[in-house]
Amino acid sequence: SQDETIRVWSLEEAMCHVTLEGHTAAIRGVALSDNALVSCGKDLTIKVWDVHDDFKLKGSMIGHTDDVRGVGVSLDGSTAVSCSFDRTIRVWDLDQLKETERFEGHQDKIFGVAMSHNGRRAISCSWDKTLRIWGVGDAEKRRVLQPPSGVSAEVFGVDALAPDSLLSVNGIVAAVKSALGRKSDYQRQEDEIEEEE
Repeated sequence: SQDETIRVWSLEEAMCHVTLEGHTAAIRGVALSDNALVSCGKDLTIKVWDVHDDFKLKGSMIGHTDDVRGVGVSLDGSTAVSCSFDRTIRVWDLDQLKETERFEGHQDKIFGVAMSHNGRRAISCSWDKTLRIWGVGDAEKRRVLQPPSGVSAEVFGVDALAPDSLLSVNGIVAAVKSALGRKSDYQRQEDEIEEEE
């Protein structure tokens, strides 16, 4: 929230159970896995919270030079990905709390990022109207998805919905189907990423 807190809610009871404090500016994004809660914000930090220890703060990671707009995390909680207005995507080792990779390519501010459940793919979206898929651990495997003809709106959000698929949602116009191996309204450019087996 803009109030610099994260609130953990029980969906069954419809009530807040935990309020987390630690960010020093507005919080822009959160991502939850089986083992970690990851948050990011305007304070340029990515924070890791231990879901097995009352959501205690495990540590903070710094690297971006502008507003950190989104985070994604692998299902096992070992790897996270973040995006920023600095036009970079960064990959983080959550055990060692350090940056392991950095991707560049977007031509404008990056608004959202997500990670496949196995941690081997990341997808980002930008004000440049493209989606980009990145091979984590293999930066040469990447794909750029251009908007379909007639679409001029920026893409503001992405999400990973299943272990082997990534879905993009355009904040203004329409939903884009899958970006991994399945038919998409976005046109492929650059090198294809091989689909997971």
